[in-house]
Amino acid sequence: MTEDQGTGSDTKKRQWNPRFNKIQADVSSFAVMVYGKDQRVILRAINDLEGKLDDTFKRKAIENDIIKTFTPVQEKELMKLRETLQIEVTIEKRLGRIQLLGLPDAISNAVDMIHSLMLEVQRRNQAEQEAQLISDMVQWYFIDATPNGEDLIKYEPSVNRILERGHRDSKNEVEFMDNQKKIYVVDLQTYEEYVKTDPNDKVKIIRRCHMTGLEGYFSNFT
Repeated sequence: MTEDQGTGSDTKKRQWNPRFNKIQADVSSFAVMVYGKDQRVILRAINDLEGKLDDTFKRKAIENDIIKTFTPVQEKELMKLRETLQIEVTIEKRLGRIQLLGLPDAISNAVDMIHSLMLEVQRRNQAEQEAQLISDMVQWYFIDATPNGEDLIKYEPSVNRILERGHRDSKNEVEFMDNQKKIYVVDLQTYEEYVKTDPNDKVKIIRRCHMTGLEGYFSNFT
């Protein structure tokens, strides 16, 4: 005899259609329950487990004063290593230290990436120091035409550095990019600046040396 499964609305009632809610869990840590016949056995098991974890995972501390100068953007780049390499990353900026915890291969890759970032920051810091030193000695300007005449507008230190280095290296022209990603060309022969995509829209530039006995204008501007 076969059991009647029913029809119509009765069939729908018998259908199993479970719904599951996805739970976002922190996969970087989890709880481990250890059971044993007495406390001594439990402690031994915990010690053995910790020993195996120490053998599996590697800790690495990187200390360098350059870390103290990291910007929020650079710190964010470091924290991405958590996801990309599945490691723990702790930044102690005040102490100039980065703590890493993870599998040996992942830690090795992270160390290489961090050293590359520190080298990049070191170069940036050196460039900023050089730019400031150059600005103390030489300043480049572009000439802005206004209804009341012409104004000398200083180039910011980073651009001033590019122009002065080009000048000292006897280059015909140099390029720089502004905050809007627009590329400018500076002709060091004619002392003119223009947007790379519009060479007909030119402005005059000028170079002034601040050193004692060498003050003056060095350009084709009259």
